[in-house]
Amino acid sequence: MKIKSDSEKTTRRIAAILAEEIVRTKKAREAFVVALQGDLGSGKSTFARGFIRGCGIKARVPSPSFLIYRRYSTRNPKFNFENIYHLDLYRLQKNAAANELKKLGWDEIVRGRNIVLIEWADKTRGLIPKNSMRVTFFYGREENERIISIKSRR
Repeated sequence: MKIKSDSEKTTRRIAAILAEEIVRTKKAREAFVVALQGDLGSGKSTFARGFIRGCGIKARVPSPSFLIYRRYSTRNPKFNFENIYHLDLYRLQKNAAANELKKLGWDEIVRGRNIVLIEWADKTRGLIPKNSMRVTFFYGREENERIISIKSRR
């Protein structure tokens, strides 16, 4: 599915709607990964903020680029997932990202009842589970226009 966004506000809203749908329909037997990829400035962080808000998180959502990841506890008994992990792999080298994620506890994160958002997911080299979603961002014709491609992997 491809969706056109004409602003950051629209991108955040698209992400929030997607998050609400995932929370409503996915069973939390294991982590659900949303892999975000696209060029620098194409909307990945904006989308991640909207997605996290769509999951009901009220806290400020800063970029985790210097920390690599941030964890948000859902603390809502109606929510199927326990945590939302927001990872930003921008600073990691493509050939080292998989090893760094393993050191940060990747195996435990994807075995848990978590939603995992990964910016720069193309650096993960085969770590993305089959039951995941890939969201790719492209620049549109206008300055603020973005094309957002959403694909489920099975």
